[in-house]
Amino acid sequence: MDGNLITATNRWRRIGDKEWIVEEAMGTFSLDDPTRFVLAEAGISGDDVSAGIFNGVYLDDVIMVTYAGPGTGVAFAAQLVQKDSNN
Repeated sequence: MDGNLITATNRWRRIGDKEWIVEEAMGTFSLDDPTRFVLAEAGISGDDVSAGIFNGVYLDDVIMVTYAGPGTGVAFAAQLVQKDSNN
């Protein structure tokens, strides 16, 4: 993160696949509510890459996000919590 700019790299693969899909995203935190953010994503490798929008909120060390990728018809909501290093 640099100031209000957010950049991210998303690497994922389906169970059984050997190749990683890599997608880059860039966005910003809201100026009127610094807990809210939006990221625009563009795929850069693989057959399943897509472009989409992440809309999220960061509260109490938890990221709650919704995603919509109209090109592939993918949409989801997720809650991301940092894994406890003791587990």
